[in-house]
Formats: sequence, structure tokens, C-alpha cells
Amino acid sequence: MNKLILLSFIFILFQSCSEKNLTAKECEDISFNCYKGFPNSCNTLDNSCKKYEVHYTKDLCQKAFNSLVIGATKKTLEENFGNRITECFSDKEKENYLKD
Repeated sequence: MNKLILLSFIFILFQSCSEKNLTAKECEDISFNCYKGFPNSCNTLDNSCKKYEVHYTKDLCQKAFNSLVIGATKKTLEENFGNRITECFSDKEKENYLKD
């Protein structure tokens, strides 16, 4: 009985450590969270999203944020960086800097 419990525990542990099957959209969402500093999101991005080319990278979000701070409008940001670029920013950053 103890061996069965031990084997079950090892199986569950192994499953939780294995690579996750994520979609391209989920990887984009994780990339936004990585840029925002959410725990484990960068690790998940590195380990589970290698098969996708993520558009909204930390570098792209940083470039967009720099444009935001110097006065770019939402329309300009979306034209230059993509429709989802404002997802890089926190609510506070949007409130302080984002112009329609």
C-alpha cells in the first residue's frame, strides 16, 4: 500500500514538472505576464513556448512603453506594435500615459 502511494505521488510530481501543451495565444498571454513581472511566467514562457514565435516580447513591450511615455496615442501604438500592445501596460500606466 505504501509503495502504491509513493508511486502515485511520484507520477503526479512528474506530470506537474513536464512540459505543458500551450496554444500560441496562451504563450502571447504568458509573454505579457512575463513583461509585467508575474511570478513563474518567464520560466513557463521559456520552457513551454519554444515552438511558437511570440510577437509581444519583453523587448517589444519595452519599446512600446518608451513610446507611450513620450506621448504616443493608443492608435499610434497599435499601428506601430500591434493591436494587443496595450496589454503590455498596467492599469496605472494606461491611466497615467495612454491617450486615445
